[in-house]
Amino acid sequence: MDGAGCDNAQKSWRRNKSLNLKLEKRVEERTHKLNEAVKDLESFAYSVSHDLRRFKHIDGFVRLMFSKINKPEDIIMITITG
Repeated sequence: MDGAGCDNAQKSWRRNKSLNLKLEKRVEERTHKLNEAVKDLESFAYSVSHDLRRFKHIDGFVRLMFSKINKPEDIIMITITG
């Protein structure tokens, strides 16, 4: 290889190295953002899970109340007497 060919190869190598470093940095940044998003989604899912459990308990209570009702007047009596 002559001197000009060596210079061009070195320039290409340096340019590729620089581009690779920039790309790696972008990948790291995006990976960090994705990990943060995953944590947020896990937190949200945990919160929703607990809310749904509450609804399940409320549903069970309401079903129990309705199982005790034989006629519409019973609703008034349950409300008054607790």
